[in-house]
Amino acid sequence: DRLIPFEIKLHTTPGKRDAKTLYSCMEDLGINSAYLIYPGQEDYSLGDGVTALAAEKLLGDPKRLSKL
Repeated sequence: DRLIPFEIKLHTTPGKRDAKTLYSCMEDLGINSAYLIYPGQEDYSLGDGVTALAAEKLLGDPKRLSKL
């Protein structure tokens, strides 16, 4: 029922600059949150509505997608 933008990066510690296309997408679509999936261990905020999600955690528990 809603759009959820995702971007996948191979960088082990992505930062805000790595999510510039997500920020642009959010602005263009009027969306408040987006997710950058990366091969690290922990989820963390990149600020301004973008969250870095650890791929291992996300793929290990697909039900997490429904909670985003």
